[in-house]
Amino acid sequence: MRRIVALLVLATLAACGGGSDATAPSNQTPAATFTGTFVLQTLNGKPLPYTSGSLAGDYITTRSYSLTISAGGNWTSATST
Repeated sequence: MRRIVALLVLATLAACGGGSDATAPSNQTPAATFTGTFVLQTLNGKPLPYTSGSLAGDYITTRSYSLTISAGGNWTSATST
């Protein structure tokens, strides 16, 4: 049992080793932002309005969806169902 615990601790330390964030892209620009209004046009490859259901017989129709992102990182979304 001690060998298993020691192996798990060693594997965890090896996976977390290093002081840098290996998942961050090296060419990322800190001032880069994504701003604008994005409008959903299709859902599951089908145009809106899109009706989805469940095995229980419940249905929902999505008529429209939009997402607006501002330069400060704030966002708002609007849905019509």
